[in-house]
Amino acid sequence: MDDLKLEIEKIMNYFNSGRFLEGETKVKILLKKYPTLAYLHNLLGLLLKNQNKIVEAEKSFAEAIVMNPKFGMAYNNLGNIYYKKDNKNAKEYYEKALKLEPKSVEILNNLGNYFKKNNKIEESIKYFNQSLEINSSHPLTNHNLGMTYQAKGDFKKAEECLLNTINLKPDFYLAHLNLSINKKYQTNDKHLKQMEEININKKMPQKEKFYLFFGLGKAYEDIHEYKKAFQFFDLANIEKRKTIKFDIKKQKENFKNIKTAFTKEVFKMNPTKASSEKVPIFILGMPRSGTTLVEQIISNHNSVFGAGELHDLQNICSKYFSMKDDFLEFPKNLKDWKKYDLKKIGNEYISNIKEYSNNKNYVTDKMPHNFWYIGLIKLILPNAKVIHCKRDPKDTCFSIFKNCFSGAIDYGYNLDELIEYYNQYLDLMNHWENCLPDFIYNISYEKLIKDQINETKKLIKACNLDWDEKCLEHSKNPKLILTLSTNQARKKIYDSSIEKWKNYEEYLKTKFVNLRT
Repeated sequence: MDDLKLEIEKIMNYFNSGRFLEGETKVKILLKKYPTLAYLHNLLGLLLKNQNKIVEAEKSFAEAIVMNPKFGMAYNNLGNIYYKKDNKNAKEYYEKALKLEPKSVEILNNLGNYFKKNNKIEESIKYFNQSLEINSSHPLTNHNLGMTYQAKGDFKKAEECLLNTINLKPDFYLAHLNLSINKKYQTNDKHLKQMEEININKKMPQKEKFYLFFGLGKAYEDIHEYKKAFQFFDLANIEKRKTIKFDIKKQKENFKNIKTAFTKEVFKMNPTKASSEKVPIFILGMPRSGTTLVEQIISNHNSVFGAGELHDLQNICSKYFSMKDDFLEFPKNLKDWKKYDLKKIGNEYISNIKEYSNNKNYVTDKMPHNFWYIGLIKLILPNAKVIHCKRDPKDTCFSIFKNCFSGAIDYGYNLDELIEYYNQYLDLMNHWENCLPDFIYNISYEKLIKDQINETKKLIKACNLDWDEKCLEHSKNPKLILTLSTNQARKKIYDSSIEKWKNYEEYLKTKFVNLRT
């Protein structure tokens, strides 16, 4: 057993140093000798998960549970797999884990995050507070509670929690970034000085320091020191880009394949009867194009539930069509749509989103990148509404560049790649407009800001909804906002974000020459 302990210590060293493939190889060798040891199956699952081998990781965690049905962390880790996939089973496995390990702050945090993600704010806060009762000095719990208050719009409590986090762990760089998003800086701000001191302290950890750089950029932008702001935004993107595997050529090929797959002829064929449901309202477009604002407006309508950024459409695609690296690789015989039960696929999506609906008649799905799937939406849900948010390309691209996203926006951390991606997106939207005239309603962010009443009325009419005065009071919408726009979308309409890129024109003008409009 001493030999086994020694081998596990070696594997944990691989894990902690990020050498996951080597660790995977070693643990598989050990499993041949100890095939019923649940700990090893769980460890293999963690190594696989960190390599994004999700299907294999899921099997390993499930095997750990078979070997030891009372292994709480295996249930927790399987819950994490389902959470990432937006699978409702996550809650079941987290709760099983908590019954076995009721004092685990990790499991309590996972349940808190699950309920936050599913718009159940009080349940979320309850679990974070339970975690703090066990360990009030736990930095991650304080951070997660702060982010929950931020999503709720309680920015004062959010700031308190984030400051607690930073006091407990000054090198919690993500907390610095999230605090910067939460507040408006003034000259000589105490937190700005703290971030600067941490930045020049060579003894501080360098890993994930890009979060701090994004925070410093935001702070200097607030006090109108645009040269310093850009320097930090640029540095943040350089460091963040180093952590990402991204191939713009592959992305361009994916854009091309979508346009080749969905032609006018495909939509003329109408091979099978599709779902007749009118429940979904898709709000899509590039990130930072006003999608959150538009959802806040629409979901303040009495008949609409705002579900936020859902992965359900992508999950449906993964189930019924071949998927690779989060992109559709459609079947070779693409025009043979008869082999797909489009009505069944559409109704399955409807069944999924109705679980979020709070018994409202309509549900918004605000996943921006659903612009990839507009053709599929037309085939499976022809009565759905598609709202495309458009914003000035330069403002859109720079707003992406100066922010750090929690989701998969890998194209956003290099200006050349970002501009090329935007150009490809623009071509795809032109393709959809050509193939599907009158299916997409385009709303301009700038027009909405300048003429809120008329543009809102046209938007609500495009959704086939009766007029509701509350749609003009989006800032009072109690809905959780889980995106970077949480602060802006809680305010009344303002125009200070229009042409904001011009503050950085001297640094951007040579890049933006290649940006299509």
